[in-house]
Amino acid sequence: MARTKTFSKTLSNFDPLLQDIRTCLGENYAFYQECIVAITSAAARHDDMSAWLEQMQQVVEGVEAVGFSHAGVLFLLHEKIRGEGELFVIVLSPWQRVTNFNNL
Repeated sequence: MARTKTFSKTLSNFDPLLQDIRTCLGENYAFYQECIVAITSAAARHDDMSAWLEQMQQVVEGVEAVGFSHAGVLFLLHEKIRGEGELFVIVLSPWQRVTNFNNL
């Protein structure tokens, strides 16, 4: 009898937010995901993330349905990166406000 290997993936706090964003963005989700990977990679190298954050904002701009989930992703990215001491300023386009999470 062949044994099947099962992989148990532990869900992260990102998963429900990203699923919602994936549903709302459709094919454009690939660009959003690319931005997340680039932001976390840049943070790990202590490089500037601002261009990727701006690109991410452009992907979700005009798609109000992703506003809450996008804000959640930005918050979780901040929490992930904050431990590395990076400055993280975000513009949340659905609400047109600037949020500086370093003052929390």
